[in-house]
Amino acid sequence: MKIKAIIVDVAGILMTGSDGPMIRYCVSKYKIDKKTFEKYYFRYFVQFELGKISEEEYVQKLSKAIKRQLQKDFFRKKMTYNKLFTKNIEFFSKLKKKYSVYYLTNEGNPYWNNVMKKLNILKAAKGGWASCQIGHRKPSRAIFTVVLKKIGCKPREAVFIDDNPRNVRGAAKVGINVIQFKNLGQLKNELRRLGVDV
Repeated sequence: MKIKAIIVDVAGILMTGSDGPMIRYCVSKYKIDKKTFEKYYFRYFVQFELGKISEEEYVQKLSKAIKRQLQKDFFRKKMTYNKLFTKNIEFFSKLKKKYSVYYLTNEGNPYWNNVMKKLNILKAAKGGWASCQIGHRKPSRAIFTVVLKKIGCKPREAVFIDDNPRNVRGAAKVGINVIQFKNLGQLKNELRRLGVDV
C-alpha cells in the first residue's frame, strides 16, 4: 500500500530532548538525590503531558514532593536545552513537499507551543499534535488511532518514526509501518524500503 503520511516524533529526532539536562541542572541546583527527583519529575510530567495539570500546578506539585521551592521560570529554563537537529529538519522539510508530514510529541502546553514557535518545528511538518491536545500519550494505542482518524489514513498508509522503542511498538500494534530512528542515513534506507521517495 502506498505511503501517504509520515508521522515523526520530535525530541531525539527534530530537536534535542530537554529532560536529561534539566534533571541534572535541578539535582545540582537544589541539592537533591537524582533518583528521588526523577521519580517525581516524571510522575507529574505524565499528568502535564495529558493536559491534566498546568505548568504552574506541575511546579507546585514537584516542589511539594521534593520539599524544595522550584524556580517560577522552570519551563523557560527547560526550553533553553531544546536545540534543533538542523540536518534532520532540512530532510523532513524536503520530504513534506512530497508527503504529508506530521509531528507527534508527548508534551504539555503552553510549554510545547513556546518550543514550537521558538524553534519553528513547522518547517519540518505541515502540522501535528502534542499529547495534551489529544488526551493520550505515546505509546498508547488510543493516540495513534486518533491521529490516523485526524489525517484520514489507514494504518498501512502511514509511517511512524520515533527513537523510543516503546513508542514504536505502540504504533506497530495499531498496524502502522514503523521505524525506530537511529540516525539519518538509517532512516533514509528504512523509508526507501517502504517505497518512500527520499
